[in-house]
Amino acid sequence: MNTVIVGATGGIGQALVRLMPQPHILVARDSRRLFALAKEQGGYAVPAGVTNQLELMALASEIQARGGIKTLIYAVGDVAFGTDLAPDVTDRIWDANLRGFQYVCQYLGHLLLPEARVYAIGARPELVAAKGFEAYASAKAALSQYAIQAQLELRRSFTIVMPPAVATPFWARLEKPIPKSAIVPEVVAMGILEDLLRPAKAELRIG
Repeated sequence: MNTVIVGATGGIGQALVRLMPQPHILVARDSRRLFALAKEQGGYAVPAGVTNQLELMALASEIQARGGIKTLIYAVGDVAFGTDLAPDVTDRIWDANLRGFQYVCQYLGHLLLPEARVYAIGARPELVAAKGFEAYASAKAALSQYAIQAQLELRRSFTIVMPPAVATPFWARLEKPIPKSAIVPEVVAMGILEDLLRPAKAELRIG
């Protein structure tokens, strides 16, 4: 139970759950989907929203009872397309892509074991440097910078995962077709699993 997957019901999160061999703690906001996934694939489900401090405190207690964290993977993300997004939409994007990770580090950081590895799904700057992606691109850029600071503070290895386009429900929310060059979530999951066998580095490019 020393692997914690936050965002377990998303495209990349589900791929990680299916491919990781050891039991894990699964975290997501949608409790119905989360418990169904845990029943299907195994693991211990803990519903929690990444910006809900009370739920993160409860999550921390569950993890502490199971011996701490060896691998923490933050696979939460949200996106919207447009140059004039409503404030609540912009907040939603920043909550999922940055603030949630900050809260997770704040409430779970003390549970990271000495050899712990932390991964967060980022975005390649060259692929999101397009009109309409300003909120998403800036949140992901801030995520990368925050990981540098968190690594210094928590003295654990942080890696930002940089995949190309990934075939997830991300594109349906944008009402855009999935790019032909998109990789499947399982490729990202396998990239993380293989990286766990190598020395830690700040950035992991996949594909």
